[in-house]
Amino acid sequence: MKHLEPLPKSASQSLGKPKPAVSSSMSKFKLFMAGMLLVAGLGYGMTAIWGTVSSDSVSKAEQATLVAEFAKLKSIDVEPVSVQDTDTALDSMQLQPPQRQQLQTALLNRSTPLATAMPRSQVSETGLVWITLWDFAAADGDVVHVSSAGFEMDIVLQKSQTRIAVPVDSSKTVKISGVHDGGGGITLGVKNGAGMVSLPVLQTAQTLTVPVSF
Repeated sequence: MKHLEPLPKSASQSLGKPKPAVSSSMSKFKLFMAGMLLVAGLGYGMTAIWGTVSSDSVSKAEQATLVAEFAKLKSIDVEPVSVQDTDTALDSMQLQPPQRQQLQTALLNRSTPLATAMPRSQVSETGLVWITLWDFAAADGDVVHVSSAGFEMDIVLQKSQTRIAVPVDSSKTVKISGVHDGGGGITLGVKNGAGMVSLPVLQTAQTLTVPVSF
């Protein structure tokens, strides 16, 4: 006659209690899943707050058109810095004292009434102008380097216009070089008199020599 043998005491006890290893593994898994949900939630929240940063998107045909239009451009009409705004303009340039004094002397020699009676070789042809720049596509962190008459400055392009004071010598040109491309090329807009001009899309280390008039 068959009968059921009673379970050993150790086996009975082991069945009545959860195994610590399994409990520990389940706890770690739950913590991991909770952490993943938290990270996903934070990522969604940051995206909702800051949005996504887009890069420039200018087609090859549009880029070719910009190059052709720039080739036909005789000069960019920039605004001269008025006498009453000269100190403000010089302050914005953050020049060292010797450089500031040298530029002030050059500007004085150009604007003084006696300049018309001085020999041409002694008259300074350096003028101080306002140049207005912006990113005509997406504000994706494009950076350009502006240099003219010994002065140079890096500008981070924004969608809003940025006005900077720049000295211009007898060459009547300003050089603009690509420093950082936020994506899709460096897209640079320049104020031209009362209008606006989109310059050819720049690549990093590429330089445009822009003729100016004032």
